[in-house]
Amino acid sequence: MKGLDELGDALDTVATSTGAEVHENMHTLTVGTALRRSARDFPDVPFVIDGSSSLTFAETDRQVDSIAQGLLDLGLGKGTHIGLMLVNSTAFVLAFLACARIGAVVVPLSTRYKTQEARNILDAMDVEAIIIHNDIWGLNHRGMMREIAPHLDGDGESRGKLRTLIVVGGVAPSSGATFDELLLANASVRLHEAESQVEQADLLLISSTSGTTGNPKGVMHTHRVLIQSLNMGQRLAMGPATPTLGHGPFYHAGGLFIQFLPSLLLGSTLVVMDRWDGETALELIERYRIEAFGGGLAHYTDLVDAQMKHERDIGSLQGTWIGGNAIGPENYEIFTRALGLERLMSGYGMTENTIATTFNRWDDPPGRCCSNQAPLFANCELAIVDPDTLQQQPRGAPGEIWCRGETVMEGYYRNPSATSDALTPDGWLRTGDIGVLDDEGYLAIVGRLKEMLKIGGTNAYCADIEAQLQAHPAVSIAVVVGVPDPRLDEVPYAFLTLNADIPFDEAELRAFCRTTMASYKVPRFFEILDQMPRMPNEKYDRVLLKRQAEAQIAQ
Repeated sequence: MKGLDELGDALDTVATSTGAEVHENMHTLTVGTALRRSARDFPDVPFVIDGSSSLTFAETDRQVDSIAQGLLDLGLGKGTHIGLMLVNSTAFVLAFLACARIGAVVVPLSTRYKTQEARNILDAMDVEAIIIHNDIWGLNHRGMMREIAPHLDGDGESRGKLRTLIVVGGVAPSSGATFDELLLANASVRLHEAESQVEQADLLLISSTSGTTGNPKGVMHTHRVLIQSLNMGQRLAMGPATPTLGHGPFYHAGGLFIQFLPSLLLGSTLVVMDRWDGETALELIERYRIEAFGGGLAHYTDLVDAQMKHERDIGSLQGTWIGGNAIGPENYEIFTRALGLERLMSGYGMTENTIATTFNRWDDPPGRCCSNQAPLFANCELAIVDPDTLQQQPRGAPGEIWCRGETVMEGYYRNPSATSDALTPDGWLRTGDIGVLDDEGYLAIVGRLKEMLKIGGTNAYCADIEAQLQAHPAVSIAVVVGVPDPRLDEVPYAFLTLNADIPFDEAELRAFCRTTMASYKVPRFFEILDQMPRMPNEKYDRVLLKRQAEAQIAQ
């Protein structure tokens, strides 16, 4: 393990290899062989920088062998479902890669989950072993596991399929081991035999969606996700030793497919953050000359606020992107100017289609990027389909976005009903999102089928109204929900967070809305929040907001 004082020299002297061999045999590559190749091609390049320590690709490869052997010694192997409830850290990186090396199936869990949420995932995804922090951020994850599966610590009868606990920190459980104990295992012939049995078509990952509802769905992906992760890294101009900020939770598809796996494939250096903080992020960007960075509206808002308080030299940023809904020209101008960005690319995607269906080109104009208009990026077909007639729509007409190809998930784990709802018999993924494809092949997102309002019999999309609201300089974030109306069936109710340095006047905002959108779309109600509530996956909690809006108008 290298100390931080050695990293500068390592980054400066690394060979300028293009990593061209990454392209060879991409349709047979597994996560395990991807690490082997990067350890061979970039042995001395720092792969993971985590606080005061770092690991090169060669060191990572050796430690992954030890942990993989330790997992085998515990009776875990190909096809075993292993949960990872870990923050972004060296431990997460090593654990994920070790599971993948022996063909185990990774089931990531949010470290924000409460006991019942975690239990729902463990049960629904048939998790047999789980790797956790003993405690983190003051959260007692070991205590949580004692509630869920007391038998793992020798107390009580077994429950469900969970039989092995691996703990980062703390003492060893009665049924399992500590992470440090796994690191002491010596790789054997058995490990190499296990690794040789793993193929790209094997299941790698089950990512959970709707985990707070009590009925989580598990999105199944194979090692084939590497192909799209490579595409993503190349679009961000990542390469050998490119410093990349790994702040997006690796248990979420965004952090995994856009930060972690591209770094693995292209020999880039992943500077991990265990939790988001704007000032810390700026410090790391300046210190390590971060080039690849992306996140949501909240991340950029936090960065701007932090930069205003304490200006940092962050001119190294190049491959920058923003996810989510269109941010509008006002926010685009604020972010690029305050942070000195040459570009701020955008895209559309979902976990079910390996995160990025569309993504801006490096030189796309700001008007495209700020409106989240981007060309097809995934290795898949795309169709815009009328959700009622199931007929393909002409260019310029809205419809549901359908995708088909190698980026599409295998289905939802043990959920044939949800799978058949999402996947047609001929392989099309029905995304549930509404989009418009223009004559140049750029897709714009209009909204979601479930977030479509029926206002007096006329369709309106929440995302469309939100984009118009966010074009007003006083509005930072807008989330629109529908509430009942005795005459029009339902009407828009807008929750807003505001830009602190710009005066807000509701009457002036209404007048602005009447100039930018049809009258029926103008929200009937506005409510100002200090902070928008979010779910564990960082998306805005629309269910909570809708209940709050309905309660407010019922008074």
